[in-house]
Amino acid sequence: MLVFDVIFNNGELGRHFDCLAWLSISQKFVVNNLLREILYSVKPDERNKKRTTRDDELTSELEEYLAQRRYLIVLDDVWEVDLWESLRKALPDGNYASRVLITTRIVDVARAADRNSTPYKLRHLDENESLTLLFQKANIPIGESGVQFRTDLNDVARQLTKMCAYLPLALIVLGSILSRRERTKNAWQRVHDTLDWHDEKAKRCSEVLLLSYVELPYHLKPCFLYFASFPEDHEISANHVIRMWIAEGFIPRDGRGNMEERAQNILDELLQRSLVQVIKKSWDGKCKTCRVHDLVRDMAVHEARQENFFTLFTKEDDDIQLSTQKVRRAMLQCSPPTNFGIHSKFARSLLLFEPYEYKLNFSGFRLLKVLSIVRVHFQENKFIDIIWLEGLIHLRYLGFRYCQLPLKFFSINFSYLKNLETVDFKGTDLSYASRIGTIYFFFKSIFLHSLWKVPSLRHVNFGYLLYGLPGRWSVPLRLASNEDHHKNIQKLKIGLFTARRCVKERWQNLKALLKQTKHLFFLHIVGDNHVPLLSEGTRDLSCHKTIQSLHLNGKWEDDLCVLNLEMLPTNLAKLTLFESGLNGDPMPVLERLQSLTILRLREYSFIGTKLTCSEGGFPRLQKLELIRLPHVSHWDIEKGAMPRLSHLKMIRLNCLQVLPELQNVPTLQNIVLDQDLYEISGRPDNQYKIRHILSVRQMKISGY
Repeated sequence: MLVFDVIFNNGELGRHFDCLAWLSISQKFVVNNLLREILYSVKPDERNKKRTTRDDELTSELEEYLAQRRYLIVLDDVWEVDLWESLRKALPDGNYASRVLITTRIVDVARAADRNSTPYKLRHLDENESLTLLFQKANIPIGESGVQFRTDLNDVARQLTKMCAYLPLALIVLGSILSRRERTKNAWQRVHDTLDWHDEKAKRCSEVLLLSYVELPYHLKPCFLYFASFPEDHEISANHVIRMWIAEGFIPRDGRGNMEERAQNILDELLQRSLVQVIKKSWDGKCKTCRVHDLVRDMAVHEARQENFFTLFTKEDDDIQLSTQKVRRAMLQCSPPTNFGIHSKFARSLLLFEPYEYKLNFSGFRLLKVLSIVRVHFQENKFIDIIWLEGLIHLRYLGFRYCQLPLKFFSINFSYLKNLETVDFKGTDLSYASRIGTIYFFFKSIFLHSLWKVPSLRHVNFGYLLYGLPGRWSVPLRLASNEDHHKNIQKLKIGLFTARRCVKERWQNLKALLKQTKHLFFLHIVGDNHVPLLSEGTRDLSCHKTIQSLHLNGKWEDDLCVLNLEMLPTNLAKLTLFESGLNGDPMPVLERLQSLTILRLREYSFIGTKLTCSEGGFPRLQKLELIRLPHVSHWDIEKGAMPRLSHLKMIRLNCLQVLPELQNVPTLQNIVLDQDLYEISGRPDNQYKIRHILSVRQMKISGY
């Protein structure tokens, strides 16, 4: 599956399919979640919208969308025969050569999916392939032919691969262990002798995995075990788990760099040891989301229980009353009984995953540092006691991710939570917001004002919490501008929603706020349709050397519609402009930003007709998106421009009738085009411009 994963993600399949989706299926899957993930994969914009939870509505929406498209859906690691029947209706066969690929370890599952074909069985690796994989993971050269190995290590390496039963996962993890040992026969033989090989294949693999855990340095072990608290095959946000590590106290509060950087180093080491797998990477090349293999997770769960690191409650557990156990960390991954009560004097952490629409009676937990609740739909009369929540004075991490919260939630006074560092409401919505009018705005003001008074606050993610209202996901500037508690903030999305006469005052407030944020690296400023986004105040942005990612959403003042470097941070690595209305070509200015890696010009950010990229410009740019710039009719690319560009997206450039000189960018690997530009690229006079590009993919556009 690792090979197919690489093929799936390299962009080549985009030539043949309009829609692609890959889902990893756990043994305890929820059909509703799978339908939503398929929808998000084929319609990415839907991820930022409030979603229904009814299976039939999701099924109908998916069926309608996919009926006229050619799609490829991969269902990876299926365990239940009934899964395909649960999803079949949502995946129509419209005679467009669509495909659904199912991988499984159970022959009956494969046969049930298609009675008319014979399942394809993956063969085992042979000895040479196993040796190659082992030496690669051990960072030892194997020769150009792929079969020339270190003669002094050959014998012991062959013993190791044989004892691993040529299983890729065992070989990968074992190779990572050997990479930290001396490259001598005796050192490798000691690893061989450490393991108990006299058992079945699964046990052999488990022995290797256990050794990889035993050999972890002490400070890495709790961070690794924490991954086991997430459900099987769960796609884990790197930022999410890093902030939970910090709240738990796993990351030293003194040392080189800040805590987030030290936590990132720990995550990188776990990735290098092959205990954690990268799923997606962020714009700066760091891990964005990850997961652990189910066998690795099983080993971690076993070790966590042995060490009383956490207590995991699943559907298989008969007794899920926390009050009878002295648990240090409680992870609930099942739908509890209707009258389920949660109360403990000892727990430091409480994580709940998807117990839908049940009343949860909380009490105790006065020592909690982490409270994370995922996909719980609270009703007004079944919400957590606010007084209890405000009494958690040791709380450092508060998360309601992908939840549905009632108005009552906004009565919380965060000023009681003096140690709070992270507030995470990603994907969360406010129930019945449209029906409560001015009461909602009143509560929201108190809520945000008390939050910004917390001196220890480091991270705030509002998700959809302000859904459907001006400035969703953002903090109103008037509530955030006059407090002296923002020095630790690293990411900030802030809204400028005010009358035109107050613009100057608001920008002065923003300048004051930015001066307080000494560690700010992400800034997102949002305006509205009536007030120009930028004024003279933004010229000070160039002084903020810590800002690496900048997103400016809104129209600029008329006198600022020609870009200059004084408006931008000098160390900027990622820039997104949205509806800026720039008249002058921004490329001659932007190409002088020496650290710029990603550039997105979207939705009328430029309203001129010509773009020019000159020789030597954009020295580090790797990804460029030009989306809905309807007046651009010509784009010049000189030789030597954008020497590292690998990904290009061009959508809705309606006046562009000829492709730019893409042959001058030899590093370009992937292009995504809309239907019109895709047809233009297929003309004979344009073929020489894209001949060197690995993947030229058409994207069917909706919503523009």
